[in-house]
Amino acid sequence: MPSLPAFWPADATGWATIGTLLVAVAALVFAIVQLRDARRIRREASAPYVIAQFESSEAAPDIIDFVIKNIGVTPAFDIHVDVAPPMVRAKEIPKLHFMKSKPLTDGIKMLAPNQEVRMFFDTVAERTGKELPSEFTVTITAMDSRRRHLTPGVFNLDVGWGRGATYATVHNMHWIGTQIELIQNSVTQIARSETRR
Repeated sequence: MPSLPAFWPADATGWATIGTLLVAVAALVFAIVQLRDARRIRREASAPYVIAQFESSEAAPDIIDFVIKNIGVTPAFDIHVDVAPPMVRAKEIPKLHFMKSKPLTDGIKMLAPNQEVRMFFDTVAERTGKELPSEFTVTITAMDSRRRHLTPGVFNLDVGWGRGATYATVHNMHWIGTQIELIQNSVTQIARSETRR
């Protein structure tokens, strides 16, 4: 009978030792993988996450705001926003062109968690029927608190996302303020007409 190599176990105890060693190595590899994944998940969960989107304004549902917001749990720093094609309002405001606004030209130094930069973009009524771009690609670059570059966020936005939708009237503080202003104007007009008599 041929002889077995020196490392080959001669009895069941040797085989049990090898089996135990293999199980221990497998458990160690599994633990290392789990630890690495847990660290990655924890790092991702605690990272800032800056997004861009169009939202209806609280002032009125047909007013479109462009919003840059940190929805992460830690601050984001040195935020830069690139937009293609350039956003143009239906009625661009002289000397206040949308693409020349400071957050888009100079960036944003810091956004705390849940902090946002909200800018009036346009209204649905003014954009309707105009030959203007509707879809934009917004790329956001930022850094975390350790000054590490975050993975750039790329957002495909459509300014016409709410086209054809209906809205319920919400009587919020803005609506109340508008109503008070209308009442004040009416009272002023009545007072003036009474003074003339």
